[in-house]
Amino acid sequence: MNLFSRTAASVLAGLTVAVASPAFAKVPCGGDFRQFLEGVKQEAVASGLSARAADRTLSGAQIDRKVLSRDRAQGVFKLDFLTFSKRAISSYRLQARAPPI
Repeated sequence: MNLFSRTAASVLAGLTVAVASPAFAKVPCGGDFRQFLEGVKQEAVASGLSARAADRTLSGAQIDRKVLSRDRAQGVFKLDFLTFSKRAISSYRLQARAPPI
């Protein structure tokens, strides 16, 4: 894997973590895409990526409406936590205890 590929993979991994983090859970969809990319760039640079590498990696980024529509069609994200957890976590797993450290 060359440097550019590793850089792109790092930025995308960072995006995944950032978008999945609880701080972003209540943020509504929409907004200015350029501002979003600038924020991603700032986070990447703060994490040690050069500004040039971040610019190259993000230069072709664009909104994919097909991906957004599929993401927003996931009904599981409309559930409250208790309903979701009852569907996603078996009663066995809820009753199992973690081993002592």
